[in-house]
Amino acid sequence: MEIGLIFLLLISVFIFWFIAKIYTVRILSKYRDMEKLLFDIRDGTRSFYTEKRRARRVKTDISAKLIEKGAKENIKILNLSHTGALLKTTKKLQLDRVIALNIYLPLFPQPIDVKAKVVRIINPETVSGNAVSKTPFINAGIEFINMSKIDRERLIETINLLLNKSGKE
Repeated sequence: MEIGLIFLLLISVFIFWFIAKIYTVRILSKYRDMEKLLFDIRDGTRSFYTEKRRARRVKTDISAKLIEKGAKENIKILNLSHTGALLKTTKKLQLDRVIALNIYLPLFPQPIDVKAKVVRIINPETVSGNAVSKTPFINAGIEFINMSKIDRERLIETINLLLNKSGKE
């Protein structure tokens, strides 16, 4: 009878050890996967979401002029990429509208001429107390659709310089 109990105890210990080993391997595997994911996120090879934009953006405070029917309105460019920008303007813009811009890049004395399509409109609201009021400014996301080869090269050179500068700070 004692041999049966000892045998049953040994089998129970073996089963417990086997189950513990399986779970330990699974937990360590998940830990290694998480550790690799964190390293990938830290070095920029992976992120938590998929970026829809095709090019990296850089925050700016560049001046530009919106050209419309011969009149020019001063606007600000809040961020800039090789493929588009975010504008701050008081002008009412509609989605899918094609606009003309003169963008004053900091490295060049002459502005670049750009045709762009409005792809996003953002009406920022300010909250003071319980009242919500619209600001006079509208932010508009644009996609560049036409510019000369020289202007594109100037744009790319400026963005790369700004990206390198922001990466070193």
